[in-house]
Amino acid sequence: MVKYILVLLMAIASGTAGAQVYKCKGADGKLQFSDTRCKAGHTLEIVPDHTSYVTPQQRLEAQQRAAQMQGEAAARDTEKANVQAAQQARIAERAQPVEAPVKGPSDSDAMAKCVRDVERQGASEKVKAELLAACRTSGVVQRSSGTAGDTVSDCVKNVERTGAAGKTKATEIARCHGAYVNP
Repeated sequence: MVKYILVLLMAIASGTAGAQVYKCKGADGKLQFSDTRCKAGHTLEIVPDHTSYVTPQQRLEAQQRAAQMQGEAAARDTEKANVQAAQQARIAERAQPVEAPVKGPSDSDAMAKCVRDVERQGASEKVKAELLAACRTSGVVQRSSGTAGDTVSDCVKNVERTGAAGKTKATEIARCHGAYVNP
């Protein structure tokens, strides 16, 4: 649409106001438009030149509107490019492999300490088995939450000082280590 308006504006500005356009109708009824007179045997009609009716104010308004439309089209193109770039970034982000947590020595140490502290408690073998299984997550949780070893030790000491029963005490100690314990 913008291109057609620009062509129209260029035609207006180029000064073609004096050129004649001829509409020729042949014997077979076909119409032809030309800037030269029709051949003999064709009916001739001169197409009126409407460009002479364009005032300078109308020309200015048409130019301003064309510039505005160009600006709007450029803004839409920019917005479209930004949306496409954002989509490509999301696709690239999803395509990156997710790194599985690597169990380092700190993970195995944390798990071993959790197992040791849970086994010392007076809970049933079934409860201990569940809590020992939960201790497998303790290293990852401690690392991801940034829990220091001193914090875990203090928590364990505080739980051991309570007069709680064996099952409750073992569960709380496992939680101190960061183990995920089902409620």
